[in-house]
Parts: sequence; structure tokens; C-alpha cells
Amino acid sequence: MTRFAAILVLALVAMGTGLLLLAASGAPVVLLVGVGLLAASFNVAMPTAMGFASRLSSEGQQGSVMGTMSSAVSLASVVGPIVAGGLFSISPRGSYAAAGAVAFAAAALSLRGIKVGRPEGSEPRRRAAGRGGDADPGGRGGRP
Repeated sequence: MTRFAAILVLALVAMGTGLLLLAASGAPVVLLVGVGLLAASFNVAMPTAMGFASRLSSEGQQGSVMGTMSSAVSLASVVGPIVAGGLFSISPRGSYAAAGAVAFAAAALSLRGIKVGRPEGSEPRRRAAGRGGDADPGGRGGRP
């Protein structure tokens, strides 16, 4: 398991835990811990998922993959509140529990899908000096 995969799975589990704490919160302290855990894990999961997808895609497909992921996030920002609002009108605590279950399911699916190989014809990108990586932030190959 790569570090991207491990961080993503842990963040999704933490997200599910935070949502379940919100569903079960009866005391302000539990609510604060749940919100804090949810906020922290979401802000770890999103960039990790984008980085993981970037590393799995070939250089020629990176733009398409990132665009598709951004479109999915945008669609979720529209559909999510509608679905969550409907669930909330039925059961306020149930809406958080359902979202927590979705986060745990995403973690489980991520564990299953981690055995994905690289696309054909792609090689892992290496970050080395002179190749436009971290050692050469301008991507100029060592030229001024």
C-alpha cells in the first residue's frame, strides 16, 4: 500500500468517525470533537485523493483525470446538500449517520481498489534535480 493510499484510507475512516460523532452528539464537547475531526480529515482526504489520482495517471491523461475529479467534486457540492437536506428532514441524526456510513464505505472501496496498476505505457514520475521536480521548481532543467 502506498503512502497516498494509506493516508486516504485513514482520512476517510476519520471522516466517518467524525460524522458518527456528530450523529451521536449529546454534549457540546462531542460535537466539537466531531466537527474538528471531520474538518481535519476532509482537508487531508481531498488533496491526497487528487495526488493519488495524479500519480496513477499517465502524463498525457493527468489533465483529463484532474478535470474529471474536479467535476465530480463540483457535482457533489450540488447534489450532496439536496440529498442531505432530504435525509435531515426525515432524521437529523440519521443524515450524519448515513454520511458516516458512506465515508466508511468509501474507505473500504479504497482498500479494495488500491491494487490498481499503472495505466499501460505510463511510468512512475520521479522528482529529481534537472527534471522539473521539487529540486527544480521552475522546470527549467537547471537553466537560469
